Amino acid sequence: MEMAILAAGLFVFLAHLLDLVFRATKIPDILVLMIVGVIAGQALEVSTITTLKDVGQFVAVVTLVVILFQGGLGLKIREVLQAAKRATPFALLSMAGAVAMMTGVLYLYLGPPSGGSLDTTTCLLGALILGGTSSAVVIPMLNSLGTRKELSATLTLESALTDVVCIIGTVGIVTSLSMGSAPSAGGLLGDAVFSLVLAALSGFISGVIWTGITAASSRMKSNKLTTLAFALVLYGLAEKVGISGAITALTFGITLNNLPTGIRLRLQVSDTPITLDVTEMTGQERKLYEEVVFLLKAFFFFYLGLTVEPGDFLSGSAMLALVLALVPFIPRFPVLFILDRKTTPRRDALIAWSLVPRGLAAAVLAQYAVGKGVPHAESLAQVVNLMVFLSITAVAVSVFLIERGKLDSLGQVALTWFPETLAEPSEVSGEEASKDESTATQISPVAALDAPAPPSPQPEPAAAAPTESAPEEPLQTVTVDLRPAPGPDAPDEEL
Repeated sequence: MEMAILAAGLFVFLAHLLDLVFRATKIPDILVLMIVGVIAGQALEVSTITTLKDVGQFVAVVTLVVILFQGGLGLKIREVLQAAKRATPFALLSMAGAVAMMTGVLYLYLGPPSGGSLDTTTCLLGALILGGTSSAVVIPMLNSLGTRKELSATLTLESALTDVVCIIGTVGIVTSLSMGSAPSAGGLLGDAVFSLVLAALSGFISGVIWTGITAASSRMKSNKLTTLAFALVLYGLAEKVGISGAITALTFGITLNNLPTGIRLRLQVSDTPITLDVTEMTGQERKLYEEVVFLLKAFFFFYLGLTVEPGDFLSGSAMLALVLALVPFIPRFPVLFILDRKTTPRRDALIAWSLVPRGLAAAVLAQYAVGKGVPHAESLAQVVNLMVFLSITAVAVSVFLIERGKLDSLGQVALTWFPETLAEPSEVSGEEASKDESTATQISPVAALDAPAPPSPQPEPAAAAPTESAPEEPLQTVTVDLRPAPGPDAPDEEL
């Protein structure tokens, strides 16, 4: 027990050390964590490895939920709507190209041309399992790489959308194969759209309800982990009723980040009003979520390393997994044309090309097919586990090369339509800034009706006070009278 506690503490320090190394040298910390997992798998006892794998399967799902929720907290509705116009075709076309090519690779390696027993439908199933990008890899890497907000929003939405399509497609094909019937493309598409819409609506409604709960209860607001716990509850309930828990968690985070704050809502239900203070999420709360994401991400990649045996890399499945890991890079190039060239420099376009990792969803869906008794699902699951490891490795190496400028020549040849650098922010957003100023001028008279007169300007002190000690700004009071209207014979009341 003492050694386990010691190892847990050292692991946290190792994760932070690797993060510092990544920021200084651009050597991917996730790659080192996976390698540490592979090495630890050889040094630990079998019982310990089994326990860690059992815990890892649970932690992997929790990691996905927390990363999606925390990613939503960094998105504004305007950014989401702008990104959705490009993210949807970007995600679907990129995924369609990757699925088509991986289906062909699986058919050539494991189908009749090579004497294998996999038919076209089973090969399509394997490609769909591996079709989506991993939110657990994409979102943390975007945060570390410092890409522009527009691209970050696009790639975040892509990872969530492709997860939904992969889950719906895999479940539909597995169900059809178990029933002995051919899958219906129209039915799978309808299920995917229904799941997306209902999940997004559930996340939005839950965000509104949770904002009201935290506004009514100061204790609930001060307990910073309750919001994170509610995101986990939403994911579990969504998956239980058959809609996308990933989209629900993402939309919940987006909603919390975009609802109006700084408002004191006074509900006049009776003579005694109910007051709700709707305040913004504090910076300390966001930092806490970032730290939780960091630790869960570190354990997730360590867990991925534990799932791979060194001897597996010398098998025939490893060669197939390597080919499958490299395939998604190929159809990615033409799809990059969808990105906005005005807001995407060439370096960010290369980052978008390289971020095609496969992760948690693929591993879970492969085990789902095994559990449903799909023929040859065991061989597919072995290939999937290796492909996930090699895919993340390939992405980490490509990002490392991009950050070091080793792939600049590739960008100059293949991505010539993207500018090498963008104009200065003042030049790009000057028109938008003037629009914002004019909008503020139009809105300010309305806001000034209830606002006190501005104080006379005072000289600034030599040293600004810390943010924590600064006095809070008064909340804007909004009164909503929900009492029934008085009858014609009712006495007049003084308002």
